[in-house]
Amino acid sequence: MSAINCHVETSVKCKNKERIRPNLWPEIVDLKISCTNLPRSHSSSNLQFCAVFYVHQWKDQYKEFARTELATGTSDPQFIKTIHVDYQFEAVQHIRVRIYEEDSSSSAEYLEDGDFLGQIECFLGQIVFNSFVSKPLSSRSGETLSDSFVTIRVQEQAQGCDYACMKFAAKKLENKDFLSKSDPFLEICRKRKNDRWQIIYRSPYVKDDLSPKWPPFVLPVRSIFGPDKTSPAKIRVYDWESNEEHELIGEAICNFEDFTMAQDSEFSWPCVNEEKKSKKKDCGKIILRSLQLYNEYSLINYLLHGVQFKITFGVDFTMRNIEHENPASDHFVSNYRINQYIEMLRSLGSVLEHYNAEKQLAAYGFGAEIEPDKCLSHDFPLNFDSTNPNCEGVEGLLEAYTSCRPKMRMRFPRNAGPILMKASQAAQMTQETQPYHYHLLFLLIRSDLDDLEEVRNELVKASHLPLSVIIVGIGEDDFENMKPFGEHDELLTASEGKDAARDNVQFARFHDFKFMMNGPEKLANFVLAKMPNQVTEYFKMLKIPPSHSLP
Repeated sequence: MSAINCHVETSVKCKNKERIRPNLWPEIVDLKISCTNLPRSHSSSNLQFCAVFYVHQWKDQYKEFARTELATGTSDPQFIKTIHVDYQFEAVQHIRVRIYEEDSSSSAEYLEDGDFLGQIECFLGQIVFNSFVSKPLSSRSGETLSDSFVTIRVQEQAQGCDYACMKFAAKKLENKDFLSKSDPFLEICRKRKNDRWQIIYRSPYVKDDLSPKWPPFVLPVRSIFGPDKTSPAKIRVYDWESNEEHELIGEAICNFEDFTMAQDSEFSWPCVNEEKKSKKKDCGKIILRSLQLYNEYSLINYLLHGVQFKITFGVDFTMRNIEHENPASDHFVSNYRINQYIEMLRSLGSVLEHYNAEKQLAAYGFGAEIEPDKCLSHDFPLNFDSTNPNCEGVEGLLEAYTSCRPKMRMRFPRNAGPILMKASQAAQMTQETQPYHYHLLFLLIRSDLDDLEEVRNELVKASHLPLSVIIVGIGEDDFENMKPFGEHDELLTASEGKDAARDNVQFARFHDFKFMMNGPEKLANFVLAKMPNQVTEYFKMLKIPPSHSLP
């Protein structure tokens, strides 16, 4: 399933260093389309071409997202219109571009199937990572037109991205509860092209308070008010209910000019419930207490200037899984069933392979005796090649995983420290020699780690390195001892009392997503959504701008 319009969460800091965890809408990427040597279907001398941009919806269904103007008089058109599309690092975003030819009497709004020249398909992540994608047209029959190319190129925002750090409050809200006061929370919505409102941020609720003050949060300005800052936004206030049937208290429409007023002093809007508007003026006030506008480089800026990802997986093969031949094993695979390890390797690998130039994914196992020597190892390559543990893309990763299982026997303890040490050492080496390389380590574990203190201490050390660690709990355990790694209100602290320099670790349970539609993909989206901020926070900490040379 495409995730062009999925909601994601991450964390950003205000200028005043307050630690906050907002829900951050995807970055908006600006794309330009051009073509080379397009074929002709009309005999008219007045050539006119149009490009139509589609986003993937479901299975083989694509939906038109935008179209360019008609370019006239050349078979090598460079379309002027910029396509603004949501970019999500955490998702596989399929896109399609179709090229149409029209005669001089047509317009870009009316295109006939008979004028279809061909199309290309690719992934948005590919375009952002490489800064452009250029592919030959494919005709309706699937034939490749090897001399006709479509190029999609990222148009960079040279000055980075404008962010808004906001503090909201409300005053004298209408009470929705009978025996107590309302528990208000706030939503920020942006207006879509179809005039529908879409949530981009939801605050925590404040219990029993009709004049609440919500914690600060950060959003990209473009995500709220559009690329040109002219789209309206909506602020909604609800009374929180435990059954999730939240009751609307009221709302307000706002614009960018309203927000900027709060840079100097508070700005407020009437909190209006349209259903009750005829009975009374409003249901209280919504107040923007303060606003800080600032500019920072985004992940897109860094990707366009050469940032490379080094990706490593660590897989738990300890006895808690049970031997793979047993149908009760967490590593069991049959023609009718795939296991949670495969689902996570596939969901994560499908996204991540587009962020490594050679599609190389390193993979290790831990907690098993390796045949024939029966030597207990906590960092063996899944392909058993100690000189090159890399797999070729997600298919190579899955092949290495399925092939290695018969060649080992599962044992204890469950120690992830050796693989974490490998990743830390690799990150330290590239920090010194290749400062624009960033490492991602994914640990898939069956139960709480036995070397938890060592892992915690190593993670605190690694917070100074270009490394993020994502731990996914497989199976039905509650992973009680791992939950602190999923908390982001406080930084990790090592056993000797030293705090991490930044947030570089997270934990999530597969079971929490197991019964959702496309659960593995949603879990992958959830943990990967935090990566853009962790990456940019690291480069910001070391004062490394998005450039091929250090300052």
